[in-house]
Amino acid sequence: MARTKRIYGEETITTRKDGRYQVSVPGADGMKTAPAAHLLTVSQACDFLQVSKATLYRRMADKKNPLPYHKIGKCTRIDPIQLQKWVAKK
Repeated sequence: MARTKRIYGEETITTRKDGRYQVSVPGADGMKTAPAAHLLTVSQACDFLQVSKATLYRRMADKKNPLPYHKIGKCTRIDPIQLQKWVAKK
């Protein structure tokens, strides 16, 4: 059972009773849920895209086509599914 829910656009971040986070993202076949452990850190996303952290943060702040990310507390996390969709759109 969820203790709290925060909705960011189409994504829903749920805090479970065990303290872990769970992110739900709408997909073509309904809501897809990924545990927060499967989300990428900024460093992992930089490695995947082969860019520096400064470039990644610039792309997250881009007005036209921002890179989707989640703020969980002070941590910034990136969903690998959304990252792949963003790369395909670009």
